[in-house]
Amino acid sequence: MNSKQIEYTLELAKTKNFNRAAANLFITQPALSYQIKRLETEVGFTIFERSGKGITLTLAGQTFCERIALLQQELKASIEDCRNLNRSYDDVVRICVPFRTAIHYLSEAIETFNKTYPNVFVEVTIDSQPNQYQHFLQGKYDLFNAIQSTLTPQKDIQQIHLYNSNVYLVVNHQDTLAKLTAVTGKHLKGRTLLVGGGSPKELKQLQQQLVTQLHLKSMTSANHETTLTNIAAHRGVCLVPGLLNDYNDEFSWIPFEPTVKIPCVLCQHQHNQKAHVTAFVDVLQALYQD
Repeated sequence: MNSKQIEYTLELAKTKNFNRAAANLFITQPALSYQIKRLETEVGFTIFERSGKGITLTLAGQTFCERIALLQQELKASIEDCRNLNRSYDDVVRICVPFRTAIHYLSEAIETFNKTYPNVFVEVTIDSQPNQYQHFLQGKYDLFNAIQSTLTPQKDIQQIHLYNSNVYLVVNHQDTLAKLTAVTGKHLKGRTLLVGGGSPKELKQLQQQLVTQLHLKSMTSANHETTLTNIAAHRGVCLVPGLLNDYNDEFSWIPFEPTVKIPCVLCQHQHNQKAHVTAFVDVLQALYQD
């Protein structure tokens, strides 16, 4: 199976028509049919059912197309990454960050780092999927950013403290609480507290404590984006780690007191002590200390 066959199969799965797919691909219909037949012979199952009414995906074909669509995305990303590395770079620092906002000074760190290491490319992957930590353990990344309490300690992994994220109450600008410079639990009485949303252990404990002690109504949000939507819809307010603040001024972020500190770390392989990787960690730590 080659990249062209993947492209042809996905286009045919989308159009459900050989002639239309061939036209979109700028090839002839017989050439498309030939490549699809070759692929089906190679994989050993029928991808498309042909009939006088047209074509449909088999159950195996549907699953196959879903999987190869992911492969195609990964292939395109790999090609782009390698093109970047080919632009006169000698080495690379690969870092995975769960959210764009999780390392506020990341872009500044890259700029500062490249003044000393102009030939080292900093490759940033932003992905919050749980399997990314496993990919880090397998060596895909040099550095991995995470909330410390979400990690299982590994003897070969060094956890480098980066910063403590405080907790904020997030509300609409029209909310009366938005005028305050700090809030405490007493300000939440009579409110609906949005909970869940992938909250770290420290925040879940605080949420449960407030709901129980203050007899608050609560509503579960699936993730941070859903939480913000619910806040915008005036369904409730939410306690959120500062690391998720994108500073776009859409909502009011009010410091919650007494705050709960959520330690955030960089993970580094102990066997990977390359000078440029360690130097990049030092730059990040220095920015947060300042």
